[in-house]
Amino acid sequence: MLDESGKEIGIFRAYSTVREVIKEDGTIEKLPVGYIETYQPLGAGVCVLVEVQAPAGYAKSKPVAFEVYSDQVTYYEEGDPNRRVTAVKYQYMIPVTGDQNKYETYEVNQIKVQDYPSHAVIHKAESGDEKVGDQNGVDGLLDVNDSGDTISYKIQGSKEYLEARGDVEKIERIPGSDEYTGIVTKMYDEWSESLIEGTEAELKAKPGVKPLYHLDGSYSGKGILFAKYVNMAKLSLYKAMEITKEGPHKYRGGGVTAGREQGKISRITLTDTGEHLEITTKEKDKGPAHHDIWDTENIKNAPVDLLYYDLEQTPTEKDEVTGELYILDGRGNRLCMADSVTGMAYVYDDYHRILVYPLDEKGDKQLVKSIEIHKDGNGEFIYVDKETADDENGLPIYYKDGHITTREETWITENDEPHHISRLPFGAYIIEENEVPYSQGYIQAEHLGIILEDTKEVQNFFFQNDFTKIAVAKTDITTKREIREAELTLYEAVKVQTADGDKLVYKLDQYGDKIVRAVWTSGYEYDDDGNLRLNADGKKIVTTRPPLD
Repeated sequence: MLDESGKEIGIFRAYSTVREVIKEDGTIEKLPVGYIETYQPLGAGVCVLVEVQAPAGYAKSKPVAFEVYSDQVTYYEEGDPNRRVTAVKYQYMIPVTGDQNKYETYEVNQIKVQDYPSHAVIHKAESGDEKVGDQNGVDGLLDVNDSGDTISYKIQGSKEYLEARGDVEKIERIPGSDEYTGIVTKMYDEWSESLIEGTEAELKAKPGVKPLYHLDGSYSGKGILFAKYVNMAKLSLYKAMEITKEGPHKYRGGGVTAGREQGKISRITLTDTGEHLEITTKEKDKGPAHHDIWDTENIKNAPVDLLYYDLEQTPTEKDEVTGELYILDGRGNRLCMADSVTGMAYVYDDYHRILVYPLDEKGDKQLVKSIEIHKDGNGEFIYVDKETADDENGLPIYYKDGHITTREETWITENDEPHHISRLPFGAYIIEENEVPYSQGYIQAEHLGIILEDTKEVQNFFFQNDFTKIAVAKTDITTKREIREAELTLYEAVKVQTADGDKLVYKLDQYGDKIVRAVWTSGYEYDDDGNLRLNADGKKIVTTRPPLD
């Protein structure tokens, strides 16, 4: 077969087999190999082996050039022109149907072509300064001084008192009162994340660091160092698809359509779902056997239904800044966004690309299942119950009747460690937090979109949790200064519904006792973790300033 320029090309599949080989030292060994079949033997000259489509979950190998000589074959490892390698020569047993020539062999040369499995690493980290780390791009963030995390809070008092402080912004009078309110921003002593600088290679090599890129994909020279992992969160990974917004409620050339029944949305379908490559056999060769001629063809993927919400029945909240509609959970936390007309659910990734949920044939979100890795004394493997069987040439097929096992990608974060997934097909996914470690003071995280790019590099993704922040002060109503030696205790409570409305009551442990979360004495300095500060002499530091002063 010839290409457009007249060069001879061939299309084939690669097979995994076990063959009995005679090594150069004369020993016989059964060796797992990959082999291809060509319509005729290759003559002397130069050929290039190109992988048109890799198996799902693997990055394509680089094109490998090889040279065929009368006495040897050489090739360029990993497609690198500086890594010329002489192919290892083996002798293969000739497959025959009878006893004649049973032990004859022929020589073959081994050319190594490697596919690399994808490798995704998902970190569950504590979120810090809300201005940093929410997006991968740093456009508009370069002037942020992220030396620590901050908290903004409202205080109240006379106008003279607020102005005298010197750190109060947005001072406004309370309607019908002589009191004023203002906003104060306090820097924490410790932080969950900070901006660091370095080369791209340096930051990629550092654990817990997310390199930052401009929205055009260029490296910014900066990254975010996450200092604290979130444990005991239950996460799940779902399949997603990327769509492009072309206008209000319009996506990718009309590729998203909404079906209605009795005036209500009953179905949302994505018709433009991309293409995949298939080997087709539409023609026959001119030989007496009329063998199939293989070719490759881009086949359109089938349409899929998308997840949507009934906006009349689902709690929502409109963002005052972006105007986007958010789906809320039972606590009022934001989960994802929804088209305000159709209810189509979507999220963003770090580059503000829109990802949606494709549904399975039952109408459910598709939980990702990854290939499970097994280990024994001989190493790692992914196929189980393997049985050899001969193909049409009498060669044993290595993985015939074997099968892979999968695991559902739902996991609990623990031991301050990220979650690793190998051999995950490249494409779009959505991470959800199914169980939140509320007892540790964390807040439900919004669903996060990620796109696994087609590369052999390890790809890191950071899924962040914000946390609650409170400060309590015992102050003099007149001076606004903290009163010393008041013993204070913070108890855990639950909200209950009564005939008079919602009320807070003490939460009790298994023994019926109140659950204490913090105990402290007013009038002394404490750090942001609630620990008492001591001076150089080991004595408590007296203060009349409230914690948020």
